[in-house]
Amino acid sequence: MKGREWRGFKKPPKEKAESSFYEMQKQRGITRWRLRRCVAYACWSIFMAAFSWSVYKNFTAVDTVTKVEKEVVKEVVEDVSGIGSFVEDFALIYFSYPKDAPTQ
Repeated sequence: MKGREWRGFKKPPKEKAESSFYEMQKQRGITRWRLRRCVAYACWSIFMAAFSWSVYKNFTAVDTVTKVEKEVVKEVVEDVSGIGSFVEDFALIYFSYPKDAPTQ
């Protein structure tokens, strides 16, 4: 294309600098899309392994049977009148104590 000038419809080719970002990525050997693809494959493989493990555990689970046992508890009648009289005496003393009395 000698003699042909740039007319505005096509950009002239740019000269790449030796230490450009593209060249640095090329030297590293991994690009963003390759890293994303590797991460996606790793996540899918972890998901598949976990799903397979759960299916395996579901099929190999030990069947458990719940036993319902009925135990008869003997009823014991206790005399609580002593507690009732204690509460009444305590309330009488507590509420008859003067509010402005000094405490120990």
